[in-house]
This record gives sequence, structure tokens and C-alpha cells, in this order.
Amino acid sequence: MSDVTRHGSTFVWGYGSDNGPSKWGQYYPICLGKRQSPINIDSLRTTFNPKLEHIQASHYISPQPNIKTTLTNIGKSIFIQPAIDYSPVLVDPLNSGVFYRAHHLHFHWGASDNYGSENAIDNKYYPIEIHIVHYNIKYQNVLQAIPKPDGLAVIGIFAKIGEGSAGFSWLLQYMQKLQYKDETVTANGFSYSSFLPKDMSKYFTFPGSLTTPLCEESVRWIVMEEPITISSQQSSFNLILHV
Repeated sequence: MSDVTRHGSTFVWGYGSDNGPSKWGQYYPICLGKRQSPINIDSLRTTFNPKLEHIQASHYISPQPNIKTTLTNIGKSIFIQPAIDYSPVLVDPLNSGVFYRAHHLHFHWGASDNYGSENAIDNKYYPIEIHIVHYNIKYQNVLQAIPKPDGLAVIGIFAKIGEGSAGFSWLLQYMQKLQYKDETVTANGFSYSSFLPKDMSKYFTFPGSLTTPLCEESVRWIVMEEPITISSQQSSFNLILHV
């Protein structure tokens, strides 16, 4: 995430009429590229590929409950990053010889439960979209990977209103300490698996970009077809934030 200064003034990207996606390309040219995300996935125009690799949920289960995890209010989302000792590895669904290491998890939401996700399936949006960001292990770190065409993989998970989520119950314990930008808290008990759907066998994959500036076109997207469920109370976690 980046801000740009041009001709003595600073452009701070956001989602308003004066700094939203329609303005980003003026300051971040890549945002006008041909491989930009998010997208609406038209399921009738997708192609079934029986050779795709399965996404293994077991890889995302925390091996021990005392994994140190940092939660940070980054101003536009909550950023969850476990200690380096707990970094699950994802196999590229199109190439079993390419591996991505999990780096962090963050969220996207809207002002209501009707619209909050970035991607959509058949024009259906969800209250929240969760992104698990990975980087290609051929690169030393995520910053080195971001500008590379094969640098990143993101698992996208939708959340809909229903039964409560164990992952969001865990998150809500710490929200009062994360109300303002740059506030950080260290926690235990995090597991990526608590934010994943039960059925990970059905997903859409496509080449795309980061969904916020600088909009680098370096992402292998893996969007889960099955959403997780969260309670209405859990979906309003963003009301605690001053972002």
C-alpha cells in the first residue's frame, strides 16, 4: 500500500469519489493494466480443468496453539501475520513445481452486509472477503516478489451471514486494541484454517493483480466457491475501527 506525491500534493488512495479506483490510474499507471483485479467471475464462462491441484486445508492448520501472531490496523484493513515459523506452503494449482509461502491475512468489507467483497461470482457480492497472501518461494521475501509476474498467490474467501465463525470469534477478542491506524497487538491461537471453508475442492483460479495500489499484476488468484459463515455481530467488527 502506497501514497504518491506529485506536483507538491499527496494523493492518498481510498474508496471515495475523489480517491477511489477510477482515480488510481492517474497516479499508479499499472492500475490501468489489462490484468487488473478484482473481477466478477462469470461461472458460465469458466472452464473446468480436472488437472488442477487440490488446495490442502491441512497445510493451514496451526501446528501448535502458542504461535505468536501480530495483528495491525493498517488504516484500511486489519493485517494478521503469524511468526515466520508458521508459514504454510501453497502449491500452484496450475504448476506443481511452483510453491508459495503464506505471508499474511487481511480483510475487505463494505458499509453494509450487501456489498463488501472485492471479487464477485455471477455478480453476487458478499459482506466480507478474506485474502491470504502468499509469495513465491523463489524470492527472498514478499517485497521482492510483489513486482514479479509470478510473485504472488492470493486465496480469496467470501464470508456470508449465518452461523458464527471461530476465526472471527478469535479476531474480535483483540479489536478494541486495534481501533486506530498503526495500533498493533500480539496474540496466540491463530490458525489460517479457521478462516477457510470446509470444502476447498471447488475454486476459480486466474491471473490478476493486487486489488489496491500499486496494483501490480503479479497475482495467481484462487477464489473459493464456498463461502464461510459469520454471525451478524461478527460482520460488524469493522464498526469498532477508525479506518
